This record gives sequence, structure tokens and C-alpha cells, in this order.
Amino acid sequence: TDDRPYFYKSYRTLDVLRRLNRLGETTYAGEEWPTVMQLIAFITCAMAIGIFFFLPLSGHARGFSGWHLSGWGLYFASLGMGFILLEMSLMQRFILILGHPMYSLVTCLAGILFGLGAGSSFWNGSSLHWKRWTFLCVLLMAILLAILHGFHDAISESVLAWPLVLRALFVAFVAAAVGFLAGGFYPLGLSRFGAHHPDLIPWAMAVNTGFTVSGSLVTILLSQAWGFRACLLAALVLYGIAFTSLRKLATHASP
Repeated sequence: TDDRPYFYKSYRTLDVLRRLNRLGETTYAGEEWPTVMQLIAFITCAMAIGIFFFLPLSGHARGFSGWHLSGWGLYFASLGMGFILLEMSLMQRFILILGHPMYSLVTCLAGILFGLGAGSSFWNGSSLHWKRWTFLCVLLMAILLAILHGFHDAISESVLAWPLVLRALFVAFVAAAVGFLAGGFYPLGLSRFGAHHPDLIPWAMAVNTGFTVSGSLVTILLSQAWGFRACLLAALVLYGIAFTSLRKLATHASP
């Protein structure tokens, strides 16, 4: 289906994952090895993030409370993985409307990046207190993704008769709306984190980037097991975690 476009798979991803604890005792069919290699790639990526991003931070640990050390890492990690889950899921969901994967990739990517830039500029220059607009963004994102989830088939049927240009503009607008709501979190976190630890801004950016890369593998594994709708839900949960982390960090001033 459009939610699980893995038509070539004749096995369940979850069955492959359950057998990993008996890796030396079990034999995988040839078609199952891509899933095994994807999981190995994710584990390798996660280990690299831990070794190169978190171990070097131990030398700065005295500048943090216990929550700050984990809280900021959780914040930037959630944003990185949540973003790529959103991006890849929207690209897949709009292939049917645009008629070709390349059209969806280009249109969604352009819309999301434009929305991220606009949202970053607008929200961080807003007169609203950051706690209010971050909550508003998460709430509106939940509503928008719920509409896309619940009415995807009806929306697709309605716009399929439109010319390609109008369909592309519609997809770009929706992607830009999602990007606009997500765009303020990253610069807000960098500004608040950098106010106390300007020398560790590269670390925060590296954590965000690392989890964005590993998140692409998570998206593939998650969509194979439960579909891209589950990926959208996971993205929303991650942005909620980032929002909660930032509020908690604000109540624990850095030393």
C-alpha cells in the first residue's frame, strides 16, 4: 500500500528483529538480509554517535548538572530524528498525489526547507514567550498531522484531478506549513544552550546531525514494521519530547 510500499517483501520485519538475539544460531533467507544490514548500520551509527559525540563531552561534565548533560542531548537528538522522520514520511505520503517519487522528493524538500527558514525567523522574532509559541507549534503540528493521517485518502482523491502544477503547489504548501511549525525549535535551543556554553555549540549541532542521519535508518525500519503513519506519529512524539525537555531545562538553570 501507499503506507507500506515494500511490495517486494515476503517476510515480516518484526520476525527478523526478534531472531537477532540468536544471530549465531539462526539462518536468514537471502531476501531478509537487507533488514539485517539496515539494523547493523543503525547500531554502527549509534555507536559512532556515542563514541565521537558523547564521550568527548565527559571533559566538560563539570559545567553541567546531571539533567543538563542528558537534557540538552535529548533535546537536540529528538529534533534531529523527529525532523528526518517528518521529512521522509511526507515525501512518501505525497508520491501518490504527484505521481512520481522524484517530484515528491523535490517538492517536499523545497517546501520543508522554506518553511524551516521562515519559521525560524518568525517564531524567534515573535513577541510571544517561547514557552507559549513552542506549545502552540506542537499543538498545531499535531492537528495538521492528524488531518494528513485521517484524511489522506480523501485529500488524495480530491486533488488528483488537478493539474500537476497545482498539485505541486498544494504539496509544497503543506510541507512548508509543517516546516514553519518545526522551524523555531532548533535556533531557540542553540541560542539558549549557547548563552551558557558557547564553546559547546558545535557539539549540539553534531548531536542533531548525527541523530538526523541515524533517523533515516530508523524511518526505514519503522515504516517496514508499522508503516509511514507510525513514522509521522513518532516524529510528533519526538517534538513533544523536545518541548518537554526544553521546559524542564528552563527550570534548572545551568551553573
